Amino acid sequence: MPRELPQVEVVEAFREIRGPSTAVDGAVMSARSGDGLVQGLQRLQNPTVDRQADKQRFEAINWFLQTVLEDRSARLEVPHDAAMILVHRGGIALPLEHLGTGVHQVVILAAAATLAEGRLVCMEEPEIHLHPLLQRKLVRYLHEETDNQYLIATHSAHLLDFDRATIFHVRGSEQGTQVRRAGTPQQLADICADLGYRPSDLLQTNAVIWVEGPSDRIYLRHWIGLVAPELVEGIHYSIMFYGGRLLKHLTADDPAVDDFISLRRLNRHICILIDSDKRGPHASINNTKKRMREEFDRPEHPGFAWITSCRTIENYVPRRILAAALQQVHPNLKLVDDGGKWKEPLATNPQRDVDKVGIAHAACELWTDDSLDHWDLDQQLRRVVEFILAANN
Repeated sequence: MPRELPQVEVVEAFREIRGPSTAVDGAVMSARSGDGLVQGLQRLQNPTVDRQADKQRFEAINWFLQTVLEDRSARLEVPHDAAMILVHRGGIALPLEHLGTGVHQVVILAAAATLAEGRLVCMEEPEIHLHPLLQRKLVRYLHEETDNQYLIATHSAHLLDFDRATIFHVRGSEQGTQVRRAGTPQQLADICADLGYRPSDLLQTNAVIWVEGPSDRIYLRHWIGLVAPELVEGIHYSIMFYGGRLLKHLTADDPAVDDFISLRRLNRHICILIDSDKRGPHASINNTKKRMREEFDRPEHPGFAWITSCRTIENYVPRRILAAALQQVHPNLKLVDDGGKWKEPLATNPQRDVDKVGIAHAACELWTDDSLDHWDLDQQLRRVVEFILAANN
């Protein structure tokens, strides 16, 4: 039996909130994007008895507006005459269009996508008038809060970078339009090159935190979520890997020579997390780590170096959680040490190499409270959160 095709909605590049839609049979959008949007939002705000679940969809749009404006007091309202969309912030009500073109456009897109249910939504260049940060917030909202399938025509590398998207490269040729799926990193890089992007353009997130490897990223992202759940990786900050042995080749300065790779040339707002690897309270960190601390802690640049006050990042994990995580990943192994500050945290009996990434995932799933008082963990995390907030204004 042939599969039934979904209804199609078109969101064109020209978007403007207009009056009542001429659509019928419950459709609330037309090819002229913005038609009937006010009336559609009014139906979600004040649904009929048999459509009370629509209130949740209206709250999802309000949540998105609060995320875009970074203001938990922000709310949409459609007055009784449906003449406009109002935004309430801090006791003041303003028409949506008074908040700037970017916010105006991204709310139109989110509202249009929410009003459509279970449809194929074709969006043309949603990035128009949108800062890269708004683009990332929009695509996350479309994925998490709506049930449509999206076909998006875009020239934005920030939308191409979404990990749940399937990318197709559309090019004109003498033989006509050619469509090719971009399934490899190199093919994605080719698309970005065709669009005129340079590698440095793709690294300009608001804040970058450099860590040694994947397990460090898992712990750090989880801890940031416990302290400041409103901060989202990929929107407010990014975590990148330097690899332990490569540290000696990196610098936070802007060197005039080519002996080092300058991290600050990739992004001005950077901090770094480094294992001290100290085996006792009177041991010293090596010269490379001392140099990195000096360079990252200079007051004229944003950022700092976090060198663990214990041996490694795993020493921050409470031993009961680390032991339970090890049992999940390696049922036949047990931890040897007693959770001491300078002990090897993942030494096992019998002695084996362990899956540090798998243990990190398991530990974070078990670590559900916000108890971060192990060594200097809470203090350093609050420095990280303040750094990210400052980079995001």
